[in-house]
Amino acid sequence: MYCTHCGLPNDPDARFCVSCGTPLEPDDQVPAQPEPVADADAPAMFPAATQYNTQQIPATPVAPAPHVAAYAPPVCRPNNSGNKTPIIIGAIAAVVAVACLVAFIAFESGAWGHNASPQPQSPTGDAPSATASPTSSSKHSTSSKHHKTKPSALDRATLDSIVNGYSNTDVSVAATTTTGAGQYTSQSGNDAFVAAGMYLPIYLAASDSHNQDAIDSANTMMSTMSNDDANSAVNALGGISAVTDWAHSHGYNSTEFNREFGDVQASNNGYENYTSSRDATKMLSAVIAHGGQNLMSYDVTTDGVSIPAGMRVKAHRGMGIKDSYNYFMVINDGGSTVSLAVMTQNQGKEQAAALTSKLLIAIHRGLQAR
Repeated sequence: MYCTHCGLPNDPDARFCVSCGTPLEPDDQVPAQPEPVADADAPAMFPAATQYNTQQIPATPVAPAPHVAAYAPPVCRPNNSGNKTPIIIGAIAAVVAVACLVAFIAFESGAWGHNASPQPQSPTGDAPSATASPTSSSKHSTSSKHHKTKPSALDRATLDSIVNGYSNTDVSVAATTTTGAGQYTSQSGNDAFVAAGMYLPIYLAASDSHNQDAIDSANTMMSTMSNDDANSAVNALGGISAVTDWAHSHGYNSTEFNREFGDVQASNNGYENYTSSRDATKMLSAVIAHGGQNLMSYDVTTDGVSIPAGMRVKAHRGMGIKDSYNYFMVINDGGSTVSLAVMTQNQGKEQAAALTSKLLIAIHRGLQAR
């Protein structure tokens, strides 16, 4: 088959010219020039007779196209009007690209079984089915919600600001809760301060002793803050050194008793009772376990301490030894119980009361925020 545009031969089944790209039609053929058959009887001046296969071509001979032999090998030139190959190739490429895109979208959307589990709809679409499995992000959100940490009722920064506003050496404060809301210890919270008004170890040691005389005296002591009853309980327990032994054996390592209650002369001679605010709050928690906080009846408001509305306070107060002024308190507020020890030296009654008022307000706000 010959191209009618450039004249070059192509395969019989070709649809486009391999040289110039022009579409080929079966009728567009240029017959080859027949070879002459020599006739020995013909005169030399005449061409030999031409024989044809009548089954293949018409009886009338067709002269060969004179231009076929005359053509030189074609030179390919751009032909914007006749060369359609770039258009056809571009069209095919576009069809293939569209097909690939459609296949990709179908694959990602789950049409071929990939990612077949139900997916949540977009915010603007229908809500997910109630039976749809939650996504990992929703599980994470639920987990985070259930494990969200509540703010501590005893915020360290707030309480430090209050305590250090008075003194970080002459003020010792500690607080703890029985409901898991936290605990607080000031910078000097583990330091030994004069244990004025510290009746708690006597009550606890008497309760553990099962000595009824010690228990009776200790109960009266807790209700009245009587030094005489405190000393009676101490004697029933075996003396003042027995109180120190009991304290150390129960982990109250900053607590040491060396004189009887109210013995100012012994204090001036260097025999002193000591404890820390941290030990005191731990003892207060133990007193709560025994129900002994209900025996504590000192009214701190008589000293000028302000108690927030809704808060109930059971307290002891200590004073008179080496300018110490101490409060040991059990606070009930909004269903929470807090043990608070405020121990001061060189501050005086007014400063100790003002400090304690601010601490109670901060604790109250912390409990209300939970």
